[in-house]
Amino acid sequence: MRRFLLVAATAAFVMTMSSCKTTEANYREAYEATVAHRESQADTAFDRESEVRTDSAAVLTVFLSPVKSDRSADAATPAKAFPFNAAVNKFKQVFNAKALCHRLRDNGWPQAYVAKTPDEEFYVMAGGASTEAEAAEICSNLRKSAKTVPLGRGYPTIVKSAR
Repeated sequence: MRRFLLVAATAAFVMTMSSCKTTEANYREAYEATVAHRESQADTAFDRESEVRTDSAAVLTVFLSPVKSDRSADAATPAKAFPFNAAVNKFKQVFNAKALCHRLRDNGWPQAYVAKTPDEEFYVMAGGASTEAEAAEICSNLRKSAKTVPLGRGYPTIVKSAR
């Protein structure tokens, strides 16, 4: 009798496990639902920021506040964001932004710093300027040194601090 119960339990277990397999169709359906949801929630950075085209680069106007660096010798981080900044990339995680900032500083951009927007996006700035023309010059120099400076897609960009 015990043997019969053990065989019956094993058979029931095997039948249950074989009927719960996922299929490629299930994965595809879930993927397509995710893509459709993502497209319906199209809230890109350009939807939240105003964009103005200039000769040299796009100018994005955002609220910025510099992020305190974890290195003690980082005197390059300004107390407040410059009016115009040359952005190299934008990240959702501060760790990635700080890593790129340190890489920029090691590659000859000692004024690089990280700035945060109110919606927790982190811009890596190669430098800041008081005029748009100076920021455009920084962007031009960044393009020339693109082999040593890791630029994000669509960057460098001038980011104007909205104050």
